[in-house]
Parts: sequence; structure tokens; C-alpha cells
Amino acid sequence: MIKNRTLDDYKRAGAWMRLLKAVLAKINDWLQNIFQKDWTELFGTTLGTQLNLFFAMCSGVWIAIKEILSGVIDFIAGVFTGDWEQA
Repeated sequence: MIKNRTLDDYKRAGAWMRLLKAVLAKINDWLQNIFQKDWTELFGTTLGTQLNLFFAMCSGVWIAIKEILSGVIDFIAGVFTGDWEQA
């Protein structure tokens, strides 16, 4: 059975997209703290340098993932709210 969507359904979907975006922002803040930390202070030069290099690489990957997710969320929110410029 196909359900007729109401304006409230679309507003609710847009609210969920905004909530998802806020959660992703919190995750991003947490990850940025990990990526920007100088691990040589905690683990010394040998292991700390390797961790710094690893997390620098992970940071670039995370930035790409974040941009993709942000675009998908904006598109879905635009579709559900009827904001075609956003979509």
C-alpha cells in the first residue's frame, strides 16, 4: 500500500537530516582532535611519528567521506523538504 505523504512527513524527514548532520559534526570534532594531536608527546619519537603519519592520512580520507556524506544529506533533505535549490 502506498502512503500519501503529508507536509509534516517531509518536515520530519528534514528534521532527521538536520539531526544526522549535527551528529556527524560531533563525530567530526572528536576525530579532528585525534587527527591533530601530536602523538610523539605521548608515545615518543618512534611510535609517535608513525601515528602522526597514519592519522594525517586518515584525516584526508575522513575529509573526503565527510564531504560526500554532507552532500548526500543536503540532497535528501532538499528532496524531502521540497527545496529544489538545496537538492
